[in-house]
Amino acid sequence: PAFAQPAVKAQAADRTHVTRDDIAAIMNKIAGDVAAGKPGGGARLLQFGNYASNLEYRTTVGTSGLHETEDELFFVIDGSGVLVTGGKLTDPKRQDAKNILGSGVEGGTSQKVGKGDTFVVLRGTPHWFSAISGRLVMISMRLPESAPPPRP
Repeated sequence: PAFAQPAVKAQAADRTHVTRDDIAAIMNKIAGDVAAGKPGGGARLLQFGNYASNLEYRTTVGTSGLHETEDELFFVIDGSGVLVTGGKLTDPKRQDAKNILGSGVEGGTSQKVGKGDTFVVLRGTPHWFSAISGRLVMISMRLPESAPPPRP
């Protein structure tokens, strides 16, 4: 089945550093899974306080989403696709207390995104990657309403 955000493997709490070699190894593993017939995947990169950063590796169009209490920041590290924002979720279903998933977005604004692009989807905004050109690999981070406490 399609996915709004790839399933991520849990990492130890308060992981605050990941190397480019770590990211390359994760991408190579997922690329191998894709070659074996899987649609893509993801992995947790960082976890600190209420913040988590994920690697998202998409090869097919998935579900749409709306995060009610968090903004979501994306950085495209490879590939390209089309991001649709705004409008209305089609076939909305509550995923959990903070998120709603849908089968697409009606009436939103489409924008091509590609390697090197950075963008944010503000909380309450329906969003969907309606087209993937080969693959779309991104680092994403959910930004909750309250910041974590400062570290000493």
